[in-house]
Amino acid sequence: NLPFYGEITKALDRNFTPCSVTGVSNIHKSHLAAALSRRGKVLVICDDEAACTRFVQDANELWGGELARVFPAKEFNFAYMEGVSREYEHKRIEALSKLESGECSIIAASAEAAMQGTIPPDALREYSFPLKSGAEINLTELVSKLVSAGYSKTEQVEGQAQFAVRGSIIDIFPVQEKQPVRLELWGDEIDVLSYFDTESQRRTDPTDEITIFPALEIIFSDSEEFVGKLEKLSSSARGKNTEKIRTHISRDTQLVKSGITLTNLDKYYTLAYETTATVFDYFKDGICIVSEYANCADKAKSALIRLQEDLKPLYEEGILFKRLEGFFIDFAQVQSKIQSLPCIFADTFMRSNNDV
Repeated sequence: NLPFYGEITKALDRNFTPCSVTGVSNIHKSHLAAALSRRGKVLVICDDEAACTRFVQDANELWGGELARVFPAKEFNFAYMEGVSREYEHKRIEALSKLESGECSIIAASAEAAMQGTIPPDALREYSFPLKSGAEINLTELVSKLVSAGYSKTEQVEGQAQFAVRGSIIDIFPVQEKQPVRLELWGDEIDVLSYFDTESQRRTDPTDEITIFPALEIIFSDSEEFVGKLEKLSSSARGKNTEKIRTHISRDTQLVKSGITLTNLDKYYTLAYETTATVFDYFKDGICIVSEYANCADKAKSALIRLQEDLKPLYEEGILFKRLEGFFIDFAQVQSKIQSLPCIFADTFMRSNNDV
Protein backbone atom coordinates (compact mmCIF):
# COMPACT_ATOMS: atom_id res chain seq x y z
CA ASN A 1 0.00 0.00 0.00
CA LEU A 2 3.02 2.33 0.18
CA PRO A 3 2.95 4.94 -2.64
CA PHE A 4 6.56 4.25 -3.69
CA TYR A 5 5.76 0.56 -4.20
CA GLY A 6 2.87 1.49 -6.49
CA GLU A 7 5.28 3.62 -8.52
CA ILE A 8 7.73 0.71 -8.78
CA THR A 9 5.12 -1.77 -9.97
CA LYS A 10 3.84 0.77 -12.51
CA ALA A 11 7.41 1.23 -13.83
CA LEU A 12 7.85 -2.55 -14.08
CA ASP A 13 4.49 -3.03 -15.81
CA ARG A 14 5.38 -0.41 -18.42
CA ASN A 15 9.03 -1.56 -18.82
CA PHE A 16 10.30 1.79 -17.50
CA THR A 17 13.54 0.33 -16.12
CA PRO A 18 16.15 0.61 -14.80
CA CYS A 19 14.61 2.67 -12.02
CA SER A 20 16.16 4.04 -8.86
CA VAL A 21 14.81 3.80 -5.31
CA THR A 22 16.55 5.87 -2.65
CA GLY A 23 16.09 6.34 1.08
CA VAL A 24 15.77 2.59 1.74
CA SER A 25 17.76 0.91 4.53
CA ASN A 26 18.65 -2.80 4.56
CA ILE A 27 15.33 -3.94 6.03
CA HIS A 28 13.37 -1.88 3.48
CA LYS A 29 15.30 -3.53 0.64
CA SER A 30 14.42 -6.98 1.99
CA HIS A 31 10.79 -5.90 2.36
CA LEU A 32 10.80 -4.64 -1.24
CA ALA A 33 12.28 -7.90 -2.57
CA ALA A 34 9.79 -10.00 -0.59
CA ALA A 35 6.89 -8.00 -2.05
CA LEU A 36 8.25 -8.16 -5.61
CA SER A 37 8.75 -11.93 -5.31
CA ARG A 38 4.95 -12.25 -5.64
CA ARG A 39 5.48 -11.18 -9.27
CA GLY A 40 8.16 -13.81 -9.90
CA LYS A 41 11.81 -14.61 -9.23
CA VAL A 42 14.03 -11.86 -7.79
CA LEU A 43 17.83 -11.69 -8.05
CA VAL A 44 19.46 -9.36 -5.54
CA ILE A 45 23.05 -8.19 -6.09
CA CYS A 46 24.79 -7.00 -2.91
CA ASP A 47 28.32 -5.70 -2.44
CA ASP A 48 29.55 -8.62 -0.30
CA GLU A 49 28.62 -11.92 1.31
CA ALA A 50 27.78 -10.40 4.71
CA ALA A 51 25.23 -8.09 3.08
CA CYS A 52 23.72 -11.08 1.21
CA THR A 53 23.37 -13.08 4.43
CA ARG A 54 21.73 -10.15 6.25
CA PHE A 55 19.40 -9.55 3.30
CA VAL A 56 18.28 -13.19 3.21
CA GLN A 57 17.78 -13.41 6.98
CA ASP A 58 15.62 -10.27 6.93
CA ALA A 59 13.53 -11.45 3.95
CA ASN A 60 12.94 -14.87 5.53
CA GLU A 61 12.05 -13.32 8.88
CA LEU A 62 9.52 -11.04 7.21
CA TRP A 63 8.05 -13.89 5.21
CA GLY A 64 8.17 -16.51 7.95
CA GLY A 65 9.75 -19.15 5.73
CA GLU A 66 12.57 -20.03 3.35
CA LEU A 67 11.72 -17.37 0.77
CA ALA A 68 15.33 -16.36 0.04
CA ARG A 69 18.71 -18.06 -0.36
CA VAL A 70 22.31 -16.90 -0.58
CA PHE A 71 24.27 -17.77 -3.73
CA PRO A 72 27.79 -17.57 -2.29
CA ALA A 73 31.07 -16.85 -4.05
CA LYS A 74 33.50 -19.74 -4.12
CA GLU A 75 37.29 -19.95 -4.03
CA PHE A 76 38.49 -21.16 -7.42
CA ASN A 77 40.74 -24.20 -7.31
CA PHE A 78 42.94 -24.77 -10.37
CA ALA A 79 45.76 -26.92 -8.96
CA TYR A 80 45.01 -30.55 -8.07
CA MET A 81 45.17 -31.28 -4.34
CA GLU A 82 43.69 -33.80 -1.93
CA GLY A 83 40.67 -33.13 0.26
CA VAL A 84 39.29 -29.92 -1.20
CA SER A 85 36.03 -28.79 0.43
CA ARG A 86 33.07 -28.35 -1.92
CA GLU A 87 30.89 -26.74 0.77
CA TYR A 88 30.37 -23.46 -1.12
CA GLU A 89 29.87 -25.23 -4.43
CA HIS A 90 27.11 -27.31 -2.81
CA LYS A 91 25.52 -24.17 -1.33
CA ARG A 92 25.51 -22.56 -4.79
CA ILE A 93 23.83 -25.62 -6.34
CA GLU A 94 21.42 -25.81 -3.39
CA ALA A 95 20.32 -22.20 -3.98
CA LEU A 96 19.85 -22.76 -7.73
CA SER A 97 18.02 -26.07 -7.21
CA LYS A 98 15.64 -24.51 -4.65
CA LEU A 99 14.94 -21.71 -7.14
CA GLU A 100 14.34 -24.20 -9.99
CA SER A 101 11.99 -26.32 -7.86
CA GLY A 102 10.04 -23.26 -6.69
CA GLU A 103 11.03 -23.69 -3.04
CA CYS A 104 12.49 -20.18 -2.96
CA SER A 105 11.96 -17.13 -5.14
CA ILE A 106 14.76 -14.75 -4.08
CA ILE A 107 18.49 -15.31 -4.47
CA ALA A 108 21.04 -12.87 -3.08
CA ALA A 109 24.49 -12.91 -4.71
CA SER A 110 27.53 -10.77 -4.00
CA ALA A 111 29.11 -8.84 -6.88
CA GLU A 112 31.95 -11.38 -6.85
CA ALA A 113 29.58 -14.39 -6.98
CA ALA A 114 27.70 -12.76 -9.88
CA MET A 115 30.92 -12.74 -11.92
CA GLN A 116 31.72 -16.43 -11.38
CA GLY A 117 30.73 -19.12 -13.86
CA THR A 118 28.27 -21.75 -12.63
CA ILE A 119 26.36 -24.75 -13.95
CA PRO A 120 24.07 -23.69 -16.85
CA PRO A 121 20.30 -24.14 -16.28
CA ASP A 122 19.99 -26.83 -18.98
CA ALA A 123 22.83 -28.86 -17.41
CA LEU A 124 21.27 -28.52 -13.95
CA ARG A 125 18.01 -29.89 -15.33
CA GLU A 126 19.75 -32.63 -17.34
CA TYR A 127 21.55 -34.03 -14.30
CA SER A 128 18.56 -33.72 -11.95
CA PHE A 129 16.09 -36.56 -11.59
CA PRO A 130 13.16 -37.49 -9.32
CA LEU A 131 12.82 -40.56 -7.11
CA LYS A 132 9.26 -41.55 -6.23
CA SER A 133 7.84 -44.08 -3.83
CA GLY A 134 6.37 -46.96 -5.85
CA ALA A 135 8.40 -46.18 -8.98
CA GLU A 136 10.59 -48.79 -10.66
CA ILE A 137 14.31 -48.10 -10.99
CA ASN A 138 17.33 -49.80 -12.50
CA LEU A 139 20.02 -49.89 -9.79
CA THR A 140 22.92 -49.91 -12.26
CA GLU A 141 21.49 -46.88 -14.08
CA LEU A 142 20.84 -45.07 -10.78
CA VAL A 143 24.46 -45.56 -9.65
CA SER A 144 25.70 -44.36 -13.04
CA LYS A 145 23.47 -41.23 -12.83
CA LEU A 146 24.72 -40.42 -9.33
CA VAL A 147 28.38 -40.78 -10.32
CA SER A 148 27.83 -38.62 -13.44
CA ALA A 149 26.16 -35.97 -11.26
CA GLY A 150 29.22 -35.80 -8.99
CA TYR A 151 28.17 -38.03 -6.07
CA SER A 152 30.80 -40.17 -4.33
CA LYS A 153 30.17 -43.81 -3.46
CA THR A 154 31.03 -44.55 0.20
CA GLU A 155 30.57 -47.37 2.70
CA GLN A 156 28.29 -45.21 4.82
CA VAL A 157 26.68 -41.83 4.04
CA GLU A 158 27.91 -39.11 6.38
CA GLY A 159 27.77 -35.89 4.32
CA GLN A 160 26.25 -34.21 1.29
CA ALA A 161 27.00 -35.55 -2.22
CA GLN A 162 27.60 -39.11 -0.97
CA PHE A 163 25.72 -42.34 -1.63
CA ALA A 164 25.96 -45.93 -0.45
CA VAL A 165 24.51 -49.21 -1.73
CA ARG A 166 23.91 -52.17 0.59
CA GLY A 167 21.93 -54.88 -1.15
CA SER A 168 18.43 -53.53 -1.72
CA ILE A 169 19.06 -50.37 0.37
CA ILE A 170 20.39 -47.19 -1.26
CA ASP A 171 21.31 -44.16 0.85
CA ILE A 172 21.75 -40.77 -0.87
CA PHE A 173 22.56 -37.36 0.62
CA PRO A 174 21.25 -34.76 -1.90
CA VAL A 175 23.08 -31.43 -1.91
CA GLN A 176 19.90 -29.42 -1.27
CA GLU A 177 18.75 -31.43 1.76
CA LYS A 178 19.63 -31.24 5.46
CA GLN A 179 19.17 -35.02 5.85
CA PRO A 180 19.98 -37.96 3.57
CA VAL A 181 17.29 -40.20 2.06
CA ARG A 182 17.00 -43.98 2.09
CA LEU A 183 15.48 -46.07 -0.69
CA GLU A 184 14.39 -49.60 0.23
CA LEU A 185 13.72 -51.69 -2.85
CA TRP A 186 11.30 -54.56 -3.37
CA GLY A 187 12.69 -56.07 -6.54
CA ASP A 188 13.08 -53.06 -8.85
CA GLU A 189 10.42 -50.97 -7.07
CA ILE A 190 11.03 -48.27 -4.45
CA ASP A 191 9.05 -49.78 -1.60
CA VAL A 192 10.01 -47.27 1.11
CA LEU A 193 11.41 -43.76 0.66
CA SER A 194 12.35 -41.86 3.81
CA TYR A 195 14.86 -39.51 5.40
CA PHE A 196 17.28 -40.90 7.97
CA ASP A 197 19.68 -39.69 10.65
CA THR A 198 23.40 -39.90 9.80
CA GLU A 199 24.44 -40.62 13.40
CA SER A 200 21.93 -43.33 14.34
CA GLN A 201 21.42 -44.43 10.69
CA ARG A 202 17.73 -44.86 11.58
CA ARG A 203 14.84 -43.73 9.40
CA THR A 204 13.06 -40.52 10.41
CA ASP A 205 10.36 -38.97 8.19
CA PRO A 206 8.82 -40.78 5.21
CA THR A 207 8.47 -38.92 1.90
CA ASP A 208 6.70 -39.67 -1.38
CA GLU A 209 9.16 -38.01 -3.73
CA ILE A 210 12.54 -36.31 -3.81
CA THR A 211 14.61 -34.76 -6.59
CA ILE A 212 18.32 -35.45 -6.80
CA PHE A 213 20.25 -32.40 -8.03
CA PRO A 214 23.87 -32.57 -9.26
CA ALA A 215 26.71 -32.16 -6.77
CA LEU A 216 29.14 -30.41 -9.14
CA GLU A 217 28.93 -27.17 -11.10
CA ILE A 218 31.23 -28.55 -13.80
CA ILE A 219 29.98 -31.83 -15.24
CA PHE A 220 31.11 -34.04 -18.11
CA SER A 221 28.70 -36.67 -19.42
CA ASP A 222 31.23 -39.47 -18.82
CA SER A 223 34.94 -39.99 -18.18
CA GLU A 224 35.61 -40.99 -21.81
CA GLU A 225 34.29 -37.66 -23.08
CA PHE A 226 36.38 -35.80 -20.48
CA VAL A 227 39.56 -37.78 -21.33
CA GLY A 228 39.03 -37.09 -25.04
CA LYS A 229 38.72 -33.34 -24.41
CA LEU A 230 41.80 -33.35 -22.15
CA GLU A 231 43.92 -35.15 -24.74
CA LYS A 232 42.79 -32.75 -27.47
CA LEU A 233 43.56 -29.79 -25.19
CA SER A 234 47.04 -31.16 -24.46
CA SER A 235 47.91 -31.60 -28.13
CA SER A 236 46.77 -28.02 -28.88
CA ALA A 237 49.04 -26.44 -26.22
CA ARG A 238 51.60 -24.03 -27.64
CA GLY A 239 54.17 -21.57 -26.27
CA LYS A 240 57.10 -21.46 -23.88
CA ASN A 241 55.28 -23.42 -21.14
CA THR A 242 54.06 -26.22 -23.42
CA GLU A 243 55.87 -29.02 -21.56
CA LYS A 244 54.66 -27.81 -18.14
CA ILE A 245 51.09 -27.48 -19.46
CA ARG A 246 51.11 -30.99 -20.93
CA THR A 247 52.55 -32.47 -17.73
CA HIS A 248 49.68 -31.02 -15.65
CA ILE A 249 47.03 -32.12 -18.15
CA SER A 250 48.58 -35.60 -18.43
CA ARG A 251 48.38 -36.11 -14.65
CA ASP A 252 44.73 -34.97 -14.62
CA THR A 253 43.97 -37.30 -17.54
CA GLN A 254 45.38 -40.29 -15.66
CA LEU A 255 43.30 -39.42 -12.58
CA VAL A 256 40.10 -39.21 -14.66
CA LYS A 257 40.93 -42.57 -16.31
CA SER A 258 41.29 -44.02 -12.78
CA GLY A 259 37.75 -42.88 -11.94
CA ILE A 260 38.83 -40.08 -9.60
CA THR A 261 36.82 -36.83 -9.55
CA LEU A 262 39.26 -33.96 -10.03
CA THR A 263 39.41 -31.40 -7.24
CA ASN A 264 40.57 -28.76 -9.78
CA LEU A 265 37.56 -28.93 -12.10
CA ASP A 266 37.33 -25.10 -12.09
CA LYS A 267 40.30 -25.21 -14.46
CA TYR A 268 38.26 -27.08 -17.08
CA TYR A 269 35.06 -24.99 -17.05
CA THR A 270 35.39 -24.09 -20.74
CA LEU A 271 35.88 -27.76 -21.69
CA ALA A 272 32.51 -28.58 -20.15
CA TYR A 273 30.49 -25.59 -21.42
CA GLU A 274 30.73 -23.52 -24.60
CA THR A 275 29.75 -20.24 -22.92
CA THR A 276 30.06 -18.88 -19.38
CA ALA A 277 26.79 -19.31 -17.47
CA THR A 278 26.18 -17.13 -14.42
CA VAL A 279 23.45 -16.75 -11.82
CA PHE A 280 21.77 -14.26 -14.22
CA ASP A 281 20.91 -17.15 -16.56
CA TYR A 282 18.39 -18.38 -13.97
CA PHE A 283 16.48 -15.06 -14.00
CA LYS A 284 15.67 -14.49 -17.68
CA ASP A 285 12.03 -14.05 -16.64
CA GLY A 286 12.82 -12.40 -13.29
CA ILE A 287 13.60 -9.04 -11.69
CA CYS A 288 17.00 -7.75 -10.54
CA ILE A 289 17.55 -5.51 -7.50
CA VAL A 290 21.01 -3.98 -7.07
CA SER A 291 21.71 -2.93 -3.50
CA GLU A 292 24.23 -0.07 -3.23
CA TYR A 293 25.46 -0.18 -6.83
CA ALA A 294 28.58 1.98 -6.24
CA ASN A 295 29.76 -0.40 -3.50
CA CYS A 296 29.04 -3.42 -5.73
CA ALA A 297 31.16 -1.93 -8.54
CA ASP A 298 34.07 -1.23 -6.14
CA LYS A 299 33.95 -4.73 -4.58
CA ALA A 300 33.73 -6.39 -8.02
CA LYS A 301 36.78 -4.51 -9.30
CA SER A 302 38.73 -5.41 -6.14
CA ALA A 303 37.78 -9.08 -6.54
CA LEU A 304 38.97 -9.06 -10.17
CA ILE A 305 42.31 -7.48 -9.24
CA ARG A 306 42.78 -10.06 -6.48
CA LEU A 307 41.91 -12.92 -8.85
CA GLN A 308 44.30 -11.68 -11.53
CA GLU A 309 47.11 -11.51 -8.95
CA ASP A 310 46.34 -15.05 -7.80
CA LEU A 311 46.38 -16.32 -11.40
CA LYS A 312 49.79 -14.92 -12.39
CA PRO A 313 51.90 -17.72 -10.81
CA LEU A 314 49.48 -20.35 -12.19
CA TYR A 315 50.15 -19.12 -15.74
CA GLU A 316 53.92 -19.15 -15.08
CA GLU A 317 53.76 -22.74 -13.79
CA GLY A 318 51.69 -23.92 -16.77
CA ILE A 319 48.70 -24.82 -14.59
CA LEU A 320 46.58 -22.30 -16.52
CA PHE A 321 46.87 -20.99 -20.07
CA LYS A 322 44.77 -18.91 -22.46
CA ARG A 323 42.66 -21.80 -23.78
CA LEU A 324 41.22 -22.34 -20.28
CA GLU A 325 39.87 -18.84 -19.64
CA GLY A 326 36.12 -18.28 -19.29
CA PHE A 327 35.34 -19.33 -15.72
CA PHE A 328 34.30 -15.75 -14.83
CA ILE A 329 33.03 -12.56 -16.48
CA ASP A 330 34.10 -8.98 -15.79
CA PHE A 331 31.96 -6.28 -14.17
CA ALA A 332 31.14 -4.61 -17.50
CA GLN A 333 29.42 -7.87 -18.49
CA VAL A 334 27.67 -7.96 -15.11
CA GLN A 335 26.37 -4.42 -15.77
CA SER A 336 25.06 -5.53 -19.15
CA LYS A 337 23.30 -8.56 -17.63
CA ILE A 338 21.78 -6.43 -14.86
CA GLN A 339 20.32 -3.99 -17.37
CA SER A 340 19.04 -6.76 -19.63
CA LEU A 341 16.55 -7.55 -16.84
CA PRO A 342 13.82 -5.34 -15.36
CA CYS A 343 16.01 -3.83 -12.67
CA ILE A 344 15.82 -1.58 -9.63
CA PHE A 345 18.79 0.22 -8.09
CA ALA A 346 18.16 0.46 -4.34
CA ASP A 347 20.31 2.88 -2.32
CA THR A 348 20.13 4.13 1.25
CA PHE A 349 21.38 7.54 0.06
CA MET A 350 21.03 9.16 -3.33
CA ARG A 351 23.97 8.32 -5.61
CA SER A 352 24.86 9.50 -9.11
CA ASN A 353 25.53 5.99 -10.56
CA ASN A 354 26.80 7.78 -13.65
CA ASP A 355 27.80 4.68 -15.58
CA VAL A 356 24.22 3.29 -15.54
